[in-house]
Amino acid sequence: MGKGMICVGAIAGAFGTAGEIRLKSFCANPADIGTYGPLYSEDGAETYDITVGPAVKGGFAARIKGVHDRTRAEMLRGTRLYVVRDTLPGLPDDTFYISDMIGLTVFDTGGAMLGRIRAVQDYGAGNILEVQRKGAGDLLLPFTTEVIPTVDLDAGRVVANPPEGVIQAMKLPDRPSRAQPAGQPCTTGLTFSTLPHRGATMTDGPKSRKPGHITGQAAGPPLADVWAVRVITLFPDAFPGTLGLSLTGKALSDGLWQLHTTDLRRFGRGRHRSVDDRPAGGGAGMILRPDVVAAALEQVATPFPRRVWPVVCLSPRGRPFTQATARRWAQGRGLTLLCGRFEGVDERVLQDCQVEEVSLGDFVLTGGEIAAQALIDATVRLIPHVLGKHESTEEESFSNGLLEYPQYTRPGIWNGRAIPEVLLSGHHARIADWRTNQAKRLTRERRPDLWRAHTRTNPEEDQER
Repeated sequence: MGKGMICVGAIAGAFGTAGEIRLKSFCANPADIGTYGPLYSEDGAETYDITVGPAVKGGFAARIKGVHDRTRAEMLRGTRLYVVRDTLPGLPDDTFYISDMIGLTVFDTGGAMLGRIRAVQDYGAGNILEVQRKGAGDLLLPFTTEVIPTVDLDAGRVVANPPEGVIQAMKLPDRPSRAQPAGQPCTTGLTFSTLPHRGATMTDGPKSRKPGHITGQAAGPPLADVWAVRVITLFPDAFPGTLGLSLTGKALSDGLWQLHTTDLRRFGRGRHRSVDDRPAGGGAGMILRPDVVAAALEQVATPFPRRVWPVVCLSPRGRPFTQATARRWAQGRGLTLLCGRFEGVDERVLQDCQVEEVSLGDFVLTGGEIAAQALIDATVRLIPHVLGKHESTEEESFSNGLLEYPQYTRPGIWNGRAIPEVLLSGHHARIADWRTNQAKRLTRERRPDLWRAHTRTNPEEDQER
């Protein structure tokens, strides 16, 4: 590594097809990797001008100037990215960059050398110095003022004052830990300090980031031509939730769709960031203020018309959400969801901002977050390549206005119940007829509303009972 260089991230491979990369950040605040300006290769010979985009599973989507295709982006996989040490912000007393700690010699209070720091670990209970000893096992020393009273970077030494017996008790355990990257600072308190943003305005929004989504506005331009959903919520940490799992999670990680969350509390009024007020005319509960909601909607606004990018409020009084709605949304450019809370949203902002109200069903939830995840899941799975087999979405319930037919798999006989013989016949026409008849039967029995709608367009089937 070049002199005075600190590793702040790495390229984890190509992301998408247009030359984007997946960027893994080693910074205490992951988004800070986009604030240092040009990044360098390990020897300092190569310079990378990187624009950091939205957070995705495993890091950030990003673009490198001059890289325009997936092949070139994939060739950079594994490249570590460095900044010049002297360009990093100064830190307060008793706070040190991890890279400055690596290699320091550790002495006890009597002057006897214990070893050299080889890594800084986080076992969940605070920062730990991993000290390598000659001819003996490594030691783990808690990085607190009581155990590490002195750190002298100029002299290249650390003084340790462990309690009686801690040297043997803190031998490196046989279990994995989470090594802290060299670009992060550590402190003699119990937690890592957080670097301030450079060249950006600090907000009081959530400071944590979760794989697969970005909290607040994207740090750079969104990926082109990728379906995206923007969620306005008082609980951004609720996302991605189950959307980050299984096929939708993999699709999110692979860049087939994007998720952005915006904390409504950031737009609250007064010292307490109030977002609601009492209902006009009296009554129970509180109402989300129109000025607060409008400010949030303006922040996440897109240039697309509502027909290709609907703005939706989750509300029990809205139009019922259906498979047709999900299909319409999936064929658009994206979706903005406002998660309702309390007794509802001021009617004026819904009208003024052309917000469409949608309901998940005839029941009431404490908020729109759970409903939002259900609606997003139903829509994202219709995006090409998310499920793999497009036929899966064509044959399931509601796709043709009917409930889905019964499904079976091995074993052939279970608890005395056999798979219907027709499904084992290999006669595709008979199987198709059986499935259609079963779908009609179930729809008549369980969803008479759907059956009435079906027979309005197929009146002859109303006589088939």
